[in-house]
Amino acid sequence: MKKVLLISLALVLAISVGLIGCTAEVPEITEYNLTISSTEGGSVTTPGQGTESFTYDEGEVVNLLAEPDEGYEFVNWTGDVGTVADVNAASTTITMNGNYSITANFHDMVITLDFATFWPSDDFQAGVGHVNWMTAITDAVEANTPDDETGYTVEWNGVYNTHPKDLWSGVLAGTYDVITSATVYTWGIMPLWEGPQYPADLCRKNALTMSMSLQALYDQFTPLHDEMDDAGVKVMHFWSTGPGYFLMTEGNHVETLEDMAALTKPIRAANPASVAAIEALGAEFFACTMYQALEEFAAGTISGMLFPKDAPKSFGMSYIKHCTFAPFSYQFVFMKVMNKDAWDSLPTVVQDAFNEVNEAWPEYYGKLRTWGEADGLKYCYEEIDGFTYYDLPNEDPDEYARWVDATADCVTDWIGGDATKQALWDKFVELNEYYCTHEPWASWVHGANPPEPPSF
Repeated sequence: MKKVLLISLALVLAISVGLIGCTAEVPEITEYNLTISSTEGGSVTTPGQGTESFTYDEGEVVNLLAEPDEGYEFVNWTGDVGTVADVNAASTTITMNGNYSITANFHDMVITLDFATFWPSDDFQAGVGHVNWMTAITDAVEANTPDDETGYTVEWNGVYNTHPKDLWSGVLAGTYDVITSATVYTWGIMPLWEGPQYPADLCRKNALTMSMSLQALYDQFTPLHDEMDDAGVKVMHFWSTGPGYFLMTEGNHVETLEDMAALTKPIRAANPASVAAIEALGAEFFACTMYQALEEFAAGTISGMLFPKDAPKSFGMSYIKHCTFAPFSYQFVFMKVMNKDAWDSLPTVVQDAFNEVNEAWPEYYGKLRTWGEADGLKYCYEEIDGFTYYDLPNEDPDEYARWVDATADCVTDWIGGDATKQALWDKFVELNEYYCTHEPWASWVHGANPPEPPSF
């Protein structure tokens, strides 16, 4: 009995000594850092903000509270926000699954934006169309946020007569918040947009149907979205000129292909498509912006240009003496885009107002340009001594067919066997036909005065 007891005590003692000699492993706790900052107009009060980061255990849920200053409103959280419960809520949480840096964004209730364009302020496109767009944005924002204490308003600074190169670099750099320009004035960044501008035997009826076709093309053709995203801007909308006119100086009338070949000075081309058209018709081209074209006209180094018929009035070109209408020959894509950071900083309700206006604006701009181009032709008849107009497809259909045939390979050469370009062109032709044959666009006719803009 004593022997059994002694053995038992020995076993207990051995086990105890063994346990004392073993050290249990304590699981290592992973910690992550959270760095918080804020833009002007408020601060993060929970858990705080500043250069020093906050340390939390892995998986910990941290409360966030951003409070705006007077006259400002919280917009959203940006940065490493993948685990933020609601990026649009001032009071929310973040789950710490890594080292994160986040920013609380605030916005002044009075939003001031810079709008720049290459048009002069007294041109109808800028003085009427762009001004009406800015007014519509302000009206829509105020209508969507009517509360006097928490409602937003938008104020605009208009910048006109800006060189196209400065427009594009300016919107990318944030010098300008919004610009209107042309896709070709990005110098190779938007190659797919060249396609719809090539000469072709299409129903290029007027700026309305042509604008609607372009906007629908962007809406329905994904590669164009990709191209614009890669360009680094936020698209507002697109629109178009009307069909093509050869605006020529005195002594340089062009009514036949032989007239084209006989020109001793080049015709100004606004885009690669115009270069192709002018060359195919047998003349020499001079590719340049409108600013340089005005200098070349003054120097007497070019004979004319392929352009819409509003140009003489818009740019004071009293030396244009002859206009030949060749609708197949021309289309020019305009765009309105916004700096991406400026767009991202806008409250969602303000972005919604922009989207609402932009949806309606291609049709309005199309109507406005149709009216403006007709008004430009009226100016030529009334203000330019000796001005003549030649409607090629109606006055000489056979000669017009020669012009169309001469440029027939331009689109094929541009496509060059590329499947994406072919798909874009096929969709464009389909949409062009649709808007030329369906109401209310097909039969719309401009009046004596500019069309009324949509109201918001």
